[in-house]
Amino acid sequence: MINHTAYKNIKDKYGELKIPYSIKLTALEWKIKRNIILSRESNTCEVCNGKCADDWILKYEHGYVKNVPATVEFLIEEKEHFDILGQLDFVYPTETIRLVEQKNILISNVHHKYYVIDKEPWEYPDEDLMLVCHNCHKKIHKTKEIKIYKDFGKKEGNVLKPCPKCEGTGYLPTYNYWQGGICFDCQGKRFLNW
Repeated sequence: MINHTAYKNIKDKYGELKIPYSIKLTALEWKIKRNIILSRESNTCEVCNGKCADDWILKYEHGYVKNVPATVEFLIEEKEHFDILGQLDFVYPTETIRLVEQKNILISNVHHKYYVIDKEPWEYPDEDLMLVCHNCHKKIHKTKEIKIYKDFGKKEGNVLKPCPKCEGTGYLPTYNYWQGGICFDCQGKRFLNW
């Protein structure tokens, strides 16, 4: 999985070089902001209302061990309590929590409704960020124009053209095992004219 580190350390590592957007998404500051949005929406896509994966679990399949997305499942079972003579005394509910493999894979993405030049991904107001599954994220970037502005005043903006490979998400969930699934074509930038 992704190793998150403070953005200051990332800047120190890159020095005067431009930091790729995909690397900025490994910053601890982004992880914190992303977790705020996931928590706000209970890890549920705001578009399709699908429950996104909560974590990853190991699965052994065809001689290989791989990470698969999983969701939290709550099981409520009734337990019987017996007295010292072995007689049924009472029945009480217990709750068990477990991770189960997600059959209909939905990976959570945090979508920026617009972009501002020279602003970091975590510097946007929470209300301008949406939690969407990767499928809905692709649809948004295919069907809606995402503008890039000079500042948060949003007076002057250009429309960005999404990368055709990842459809503007910056990720290829199928390749999550390789560099966190960053798109090969746009290197996680999401747009051709960024």
